[in-house]
Amino acid sequence: MQSNFDTCIYYRSENGKILIVAVYVDDLLILLNNKKENQKLKADLMKHLKMKDLGEAHTSRLQRDHDKGTVLLDQEKYIEQMLNRFNMNEFNGASTPLDPNQDLFRISFK
Repeated sequence: MQSNFDTCIYYRSENGKILIVAVYVDDLLILLNNKKENQKLKADLMKHLKMKDLGEAHTSRLQRDHDKGTVLLDQEKYIEQMLNRFNMNEFNGASTPLDPNQDLFRISFK
């Protein structure tokens, strides 16, 4: 199913198996809780798409935080690096009309 919050996010949950695929230009980020399903999905995708498996995602722009059965993806470290790079790390943040505690993207699997 395609996410209602972000059209580049697809997800499926069946029999306790969770699959999330994030599409960004020509990259895929695949999140699964089942290694066997991971290999099957990649093999199926490779049948239809010219692609390489680059292995586990390692990037300074994206952090993964595994905590109590959840995965949080954020770019806090990358943002801090950019602020430092442009000597803006001492600036104060601006207020925003959005509730800072509002989850903008959440998928519930039952």
